[in-house]
Amino acid sequence: MTSKASKPSKAANASGPRMSDEAVQAKTGKTWKEWFAILDKAGAKKLSHQEIVKYLSAEQVVGPWWQQMVTVTYEQARGLRDKSCQLVLDFLRRHPKDRGILIAAATDTSALGAVQAVRELKREKYVAIVGQDCIPEALKEISRADSPLIGSVSHEAQSYGPRLIHLGLSLLSGHRVAPYNYVEHKLVTGSWLPENSKTA
Repeated sequence: MTSKASKPSKAANASGPRMSDEAVQAKTGKTWKEWFAILDKAGAKKLSHQEIVKYLSAEQVVGPWWQQMVTVTYEQARGLRDKSCQLVLDFLRRHPKDRGILIAAATDTSALGAVQAVRELKREKYVAIVGQDCIPEALKEISRADSPLIGSVSHEAQSYGPRLIHLGLSLLSGHRVAPYNYVEHKLVTGSWLPENSKTA
């Protein structure tokens, strides 16, 4: 895996404000209530963001954009951001004088919960946070000059399908395939944002 600061592809920006039941049903065939029930049954409360996305892709045949939309909305509905916020609040209160703290969050949803905690305790100058998934709300937060959220990892999920097809065709053709195949991830920071999109 390689990392570099870069603007994420549009496929990585697969989230936003929660859409209506009508919209999600029209695109996925299920309402939010139905999606939440399916994910609860699948044990998604204990899964990471990427594990939920993988489940939706493999078991529910949901396209990349809606994989992210359904996952982020589920995480928000189940209070995963609040849990992250509380954990960080508890940690920072136990370490009131610590500086140079780095929080590497498993998802942008968790990272935004950490941002909330850091702001509540006014520790912005002493904490740096990095998330994963490059959801729009996180990118907007990263664009703020005073934000403790300094970056997010884009997993470039739109590249998975073509790579897998290429590997499959190589195997079918009798070619040797390397035992490990890596997907390039990108670290997205405020440096790629246009100047007029950055906020104080």
